[in-house]
Amino acid sequence: MCDRGEYLAESSCAPCAPGTFSLGSGHRYLHFPDLSPFITFCAGEECTNWQAHENYLTSGVGDPSTLRLFVNQLHSIDIPLQFEAKLYGDSSYLTFSVDNHDAWKIGPELTIGYREFKTHLTPGPHALNWKFYSHHPDDFVRIRDITTGATVTHVTSCEPCPPDQVSNIERDACIPCPDDHYLTSNQTCVACPGGEFRLAGMTECLPRPGCGPWSYHIEYPNLNSARCPYTTAPLSRNVALQPQV
Repeated sequence: MCDRGEYLAESSCAPCAPGTFSLGSGHRYLHFPDLSPFITFCAGEECTNWQAHENYLTSGVGDPSTLRLFVNQLHSIDIPLQFEAKLYGDSSYLTFSVDNHDAWKIGPELTIGYREFKTHLTPGPHALNWKFYSHHPDDFVRIRDITTGATVTHVTSCEPCPPDQVSNIERDACIPCPDDHYLTSNQTCVACPGGEFRLAGMTECLPRPGCGPWSYHIEYPNLNSARCPYTTAPLSRNVALQPQV
């Protein structure tokens, strides 16, 4: 069995190339060209099924709309089952269960942003179920970045990192380039040229904007450290803010 950051190349394990990653004996679902290997079904007459999008899966509407994934955990290994979910709407909720044993019931607290959920599976076959209970026709939920543990003996190829991310040193995960760095064709993060900047979500470095009225704020030293004489005021300095884009 290959380790994390490796794949089976012919008869031996080889390290993943830069810009790719591997869990060794697990699988990470980042891209969803279709629903396979997931299945979806509905319980009610007015229910609609889950749908696959490029980077996430979206629930149907109705009560309930179910997404299911069958996995076979081959052995105990320190790769948890995990996924991220976000709810759109405050009158519906999502449940997640393993073999019909509820693990989580997720409600309006999930509308703030994507939240990560983790659990460990025991060896053997399991049915993973996401059920969305829609109490409003405009409510839905999205799940993404689904990782299963030791569900295969090995992988035969490494998976590409998402756009604007590079593989870490171990090649078992992907990380974004830091601010003021960009991703090269060699899958490395390089600092932006002088006078340019890049923030998360930007595809390239851009010229740093000139200073304007809101580019600085006044910062005072710790006034508790010493008492100012009654004839003077605390010293201040101008501190540059992040560029506004």
